Amino acid sequence: MKHVPNILTLSRCLATLLIVAVWYAWMPGFILPLVIFGLATDFLDGYLARKYDLSTQFGKQFDHYADKFFIITLFVIVWIELYPWQTITSAAIVLMLLILVIRDVYIAWFKMHHTQLPVLTLAKRKTTLQWWWLLAYFAGWTGGAVFLLLLATICSVVSGLWYLSYAAWWRSWVQEHKMKSLVDLILGKKKITALLPSFPSYSEFQKLATDDIKSLIIDLDGTLAPFDEPMDQMMYELLDEYTKAWIKLVIYSNTSDTLRLTQMQEKWLAVYKGSIAKPQRWWYDEIAQQFAIDLKRSIMIGDSPITDIPSPSSEFLAWVWLLKPIAPAWWVKAWSHYRLNRMLTRFLMIA
Repeated sequence: MKHVPNILTLSRCLATLLIVAVWYAWMPGFILPLVIFGLATDFLDGYLARKYDLSTQFGKQFDHYADKFFIITLFVIVWIELYPWQTITSAAIVLMLLILVIRDVYIAWFKMHHTQLPVLTLAKRKTTLQWWWLLAYFAGWTGGAVFLLLLATICSVVSGLWYLSYAAWWRSWVQEHKMKSLVDLILGKKKITALLPSFPSYSEFQKLATDDIKSLIIDLDGTLAPFDEPMDQMMYELLDEYTKAWIKLVIYSNTSDTLRLTQMQEKWLAVYKGSIAKPQRWWYDEIAQQFAIDLKRSIMIGDSPITDIPSPSSEFLAWVWLLKPIAPAWWVKAWSHYRLNRMLTRFLMIA
């Protein structure tokens, strides 16, 4: 029983060779059943390994490379079938397949040197979409196949950039080729001075900040509370630590829910109702005047590199801290909100 998952994986490799044979013999009708067989074995080997605790490091690697062998072989067949790629559809398919192959080859090489790198859920979704694309394409459902391939390509690019952000050679290349000015131009010269997993307690704040910091400018949604939801009691108590230490808190939100802001203001916080202008310098000057704070002795804390971090932040604020966004479970599952923020944050830090 313990060898069954590896036998199924091996059968997928043999099916790959059989697909090449039947395609070369011009028997395309046999390819779809073999694709279904490949998908079934990919599901079964993983299912049995998890259910009966038969997972091994060799088995995981074997299954991974068997998938790549199977899928890339079919990619090559599609390339040849579509040649000379004269239509827009065929050219688009070939281009997307090329992106997928280049990404997979690079990631395979990269993982050989970073064995502890986690497997992204987005990367798994990409593989699943590739399987469904193969089924749709060889079943003759061209329109649906192109859409599935587009989704797989998007997942591939996003997850590939996430892996790339871990690469030391990429960081070195960016710095060596002095990409800072270009990245600054694209991202608006945003400068993040700390990445934090959650809002820091006052004791953690004392370790991170200097004594001259007198105020915090804090985003509400995603930083202190889930989007459009109230803060929990623990967060209230945590913020109380700052006010007891005479740190002024300016909490802002650009949502239409004024009730939350009013309740917080009545309790003990100075709250400013912001708008989409919040990353702009003039907005900070406005709240500095309204609440009598010194921006040079203030820290801005938010969860979104795009809509929270001012530009250029290094000119008028003491520091900028970017936090892991707080999001309801359904939102995290529906969209990789956390991963996209972290990926962009890593690139900001490189610059």
